[in-house]
Amino acid sequence: MGVQRPRQSFEFAGLETVRIRHDASVMFAQRLKGVVRQDSSTAFSAEQCKQGGGGGILLERLMPEIAYKLGRAHKYGA
Repeated sequence: MGVQRPRQSFEFAGLETVRIRHDASVMFAQRLKGVVRQDSSTAFSAEQCKQGGGGGILLERLMPEIAYKLGRAHKYGA
């Protein structure tokens, strides 16, 4: 039996569990020097994103996250 990890934020909308559709995923890249951590990805591909990157985020939270990174909104969930 593997090690269990806690539920991740992208698996919830409020207190409700969200069904994740891996077949409807969207990839995006952020380049905000000094704001976004650099990871070990060497190419912009689905496989590289699975190995590194920022992980998963619900699409409804994507715009607030980008606004936060640009200094235009408060961080959600903190």
